[in-house]
Amino acid sequence: MREVSNNKGYGRRDVLKYTAAGVLVAGIGSTPTAAQGRGNSVTLTTSDDPSWITAEVTPKQRTVVSIELDESVYGRWPSNPTSYAMEANIGIVDPETGVSDDFRIGYAGADTGQRDGTAGGYIRRNVDGTRTDYLEEDVQGLFKATESSDQQSYEFVINWNTPLPEAPEDKIETIQVNEVFGSDGGEGVQTEDVDPIAESSDELDL
Repeated sequence: MREVSNNKGYGRRDVLKYTAAGVLVAGIGSTPTAAQGRGNSVTLTTSDDPSWITAEVTPKQRTVVSIELDESVYGRWPSNPTSYAMEANIGIVDPETGVSDDFRIGYAGADTGQRDGTAGGYIRRNVDGTRTDYLEEDVQGLFKATESSDQQSYEFVINWNTPLPEAPEDKIETIQVNEVFGSDGGEGVQTEDVDPIAESSDELDL
């Protein structure tokens, strides 16, 4: 477990330069919309045609995020084989305060700030403005992040009923996927004419 001092938070590498790119996290602080029916899968894509990232989200108490990359759009993924991350930013929806930036779940290379010298899954928790990284293997609950052998497919599974790190006291009933994105170092996808950030979802009942 490591606290991340930079609120943009990619540790040693700064793998996504939000400020330089002028990127805002979609959905955070926006007006809540009517939640979609629980269990209905939604598909989120980047703006490319065809899309580099296609993410299918199945919102249940056991939420699954399945990600497919199109190699014909960006064929160098990951350009930096040890400093990259594929991540889904999932916000918890509070009826009074709206959508948060609470759970970032993903798979990262060995030299990223999210990991400890080995590639694998992580949860980055954002609590009161402080981001803290938890390795997949240290999470006391069902959380699993997998990467395919060709690194073109990812799957994240998270069970909101298990004791996740610093989980809210109230039962999590509605989420919103703020974004799904990939980054692979300073000379990677952000240097190409490729959209690395998939659209946000509506609010999703679990």
